[in-house]
Amino acid sequence: MENSLEFATINWLTATPSIKFHLNDDCPQYARSAIPMDEKIGHGWLEITPLAIGMYLTHVHYHFTDQMYGQTVVLHSMQGELKEPTLIITSPKIGRVGHKDYCVGGVYAFGAGQTLFKLVDRIDHQPTFDASSEIEVTILGVGMSVLRDFLGNELSGVLLEKLRLPHCRTAAVHLVPTALSKHLHMALQNQFTGTMRILFAQAKVLEYICELARYVAQIDNYPEYGAEERANLITQLHDDLVSLVGKVPTLEVLARNYAISARILNDEFKQKYGSSIFNYITELRLTQAHDVLRRSKTPMKTIANNLGYSHVNHFINAFRKKFGYSPGTLRRKQEGK
Repeated sequence: MENSLEFATINWLTATPSIKFHLNDDCPQYARSAIPMDEKIGHGWLEITPLAIGMYLTHVHYHFTDQMYGQTVVLHSMQGELKEPTLIITSPKIGRVGHKDYCVGGVYAFGAGQTLFKLVDRIDHQPTFDASSEIEVTILGVGMSVLRDFLGNELSGVLLEKLRLPHCRTAAVHLVPTALSKHLHMALQNQFTGTMRILFAQAKVLEYICELARYVAQIDNYPEYGAEERANLITQLHDDLVSLVGKVPTLEVLARNYAISARILNDEFKQKYGSSIFNYITELRLTQAHDVLRRSKTPMKTIANNLGYSHVNHFINAFRKKFGYSPGTLRRKQEGK
């Protein structure tokens, strides 16, 4: 089965001169390779693997030094040609990334628990990384002809509709349960080598696509859950939100993503955790921000952005309301010790 990736060039901006890797059908596998980075920034590796089922996987992992905490890093840009419109799925397992896509004409920010879906006919983007934590991201590329072969025309159409990808050169970020994303994250994280490694990756990718299609197909068509199923769903929602970086989706979006009514979702969450979803996450994040202010020099603007506040003043007001003093007062107190 033919892969949709014609070729791609990765321009490493941290190396002098820039290093370019060309990927095409003559390169059956671009084995794990070190990323050219200044040791003051950190280190990392990249692995790109074409699969025999007509898809390709990319796995990147960055480790940043402590002095990079709170900074945004631009390490590379990528351009390439695709043989057909392709669904590209970018799923962070750890950390928060930005994605400036010149093909779609949009800028996206997302982190663990969220996934960027885009339907494009060429590759032209530049990612950015929040160096406050390590970054681990898995990317899957699936040509539309391959997707239709596996899911059929009808289910493929439903998948794109639910992902809000009405036509080529569109993109959207969705909250995706960790239990679903783990199939993709595990694809290249196995102990096998050679052919067995590829077969394992293909099996996990197919499992992910099937689960994704089933998951999005039930969005807006809420099934009847039993008590145990609802309890498991609420636990999954809690775990996903705790690991989420940035703005929390609205209750309506959460309800759609978890295929349960907004009222039941919020009521069940409150019954289990003692507070509504947004009050719970707000309190948790402000407590975490208090700890970050005490132990680091991360700019307040960065902290506010990571917590999902649209303006640093909104963060300062919420912090003062909870603790009785401003984050600036806390930081000055710490510096005076």
